[in-house]
Amino acid sequence: IDRKDAAVVAYLCALAGAQPIADDTAKADDPWLAAIQRWDLPKPTSLILGGISQPFYWPSRDVLAVTLPLSSEVASEAVARGILDVVILPPEPGAVAPVDLLSALGVS
Repeated sequence: IDRKDAAVVAYLCALAGAQPIADDTAKADDPWLAAIQRWDLPKPTSLILGGISQPFYWPSRDVLAVTLPLSSEVASEAVARGILDVVILPPEPGAVAPVDLLSALGVS
């Protein structure tokens, strides 16, 4: 990594700026949080992107799951922070976890 290159430095600074938050904003009665627990998936944390709390973020895999598509600005911020897997969840959780989410989390 050329740490003298301005673009590289900007990328590293943006990557270091990811802000998982301690108090999860996903409500205990959130159907997606309940489904994630039911499917025995790792517990997600919350992440602030574009000033908006995203409650389904797995920092160990850099996976973000959302119920609505991200705006282009927020999607760009996610990529700048190294989040390459953004999974768009269906409106309601089903009996089994979405295949895209399982794949992104490395769960079979």
